[in-house]
Amino acid sequence: MPLKLHHIVVLVKDLQQAVDDYVKLGFNVTAGGVHFGGISQNALILFEDGTYLELLALRPGIRTNLLRLLYKTGILWLFRKSKYRIALRFYGRAFDSNEGIIDFALLTDDLANDLRSIRKKGIFFTRPLEAGRHRPDGKVLRWKMLAPVLKTLPFLITGLQPHLTPDSQSMKHVNGVSGLKGLALFVPENNHQVKQAFQNVLGKPPTINGKLDHTICRFDLHNYFIDLLIPNSPREKKGEVQKHGLGLYALNFKSGAGPLQWDLKLSHGLVIFD
Repeated sequence: MPLKLHHIVVLVKDLQQAVDDYVKLGFNVTAGGVHFGGISQNALILFEDGTYLELLALRPGIRTNLLRLLYKTGILWLFRKSKYRIALRFYGRAFDSNEGIIDFALLTDDLANDLRSIRKKGIFFTRPLEAGRHRPDGKVLRWKMLAPVLKTLPFLITGLQPHLTPDSQSMKHVNGVSGLKGLALFVPENNHQVKQAFQNVLGKPPTINGKLDHTICRFDLHNYFIDLLIPNSPREKKGEVQKHGLGLYALNFKSGAGPLQWDLKLSHGLVIFD
């Protein structure tokens, strides 16, 4: 089956504060748990379309401080050819970023076949890493994930095991949001390479829409879309790179309640667009 949008990773500094703030924005937030290794923890905003937002925070402590030191000194790069390269991707972005979207995942129902097909198109990933988290109720969830060598691409993730069906009320939000409609990604460089890489992973070409300041390459996939925003001028490119570093992400929500009342102070850097 085609790859599907699975979830969006939103980095926050203080998880409980972020939970409180997203509740103020009208979301129902579910406790997530602590990831294997104890470095990070999360809370989830589940949607009726099967996607979700992951509010991710690093946990204070010796392990996190040691990992930060290994990353800042470059020692973690010694593991770049191992299956732990994906950890370098996630924690490196967490250490380098402030708050906001830092990554997103595509769900694969057949990891071996999907990976084989993508590799034939010249897209390379790390070896799958066994991952998981301990939920507050004591249950342990496990999955596999792997990261592309090209950092702009999303990572792949398998379904969570054991499979748990969320309570329907946990997916009801007073702001009317029912799912993710689209994701926008600012592409600062290697435009042709990145566009072709997304096409190879997603399995279809984009539609192109040129504007004065940037070109939009839109990939329509099932019931959502992914936009690559490519600046048309060097000045725009330089400004966005300096401002956003890893790239500018923005979300478009499915909502039956009209335009959302959005506050960037409460969203912890998550930007939405029409």
